[in-house]
Amino acid sequence: MFLMSCKIKSLGVKMVISGEGSDELFGGYLYFHKAPNKEELHRETCRKATSAWGLEARVLFLDKEFMNAAMSINPEWKMWVLRKAFDDEEQPFLPKHILYR
Repeated sequence: MFLMSCKIKSLGVKMVISGEGSDELFGGYLYFHKAPNKEELHRETCRKATSAWGLEARVLFLDKEFMNAAMSINPEWKMWVLRKAFDDEEQPFLPKHILYR
């Protein structure tokens, strides 16, 4: 995405429309093509969405206020902030092999 954005900007483009979510809605992934009939295709596209289960998905790291706060962190500290937040010796939130991979 980074490289694609760089190339698009170099062409003078200032705005793009993203198609994120279209594959889930319209059966664009290869495994959708193996659905035996339209009913199964419909069931599969419904099964892939968080909202099908009454769940609202939020992309917390893309929240505007969070992004502003994160971008104000000293770059020297930035790569350790998230790990240190979850690195608790007495009550570890994540195993070390996952936290530091």
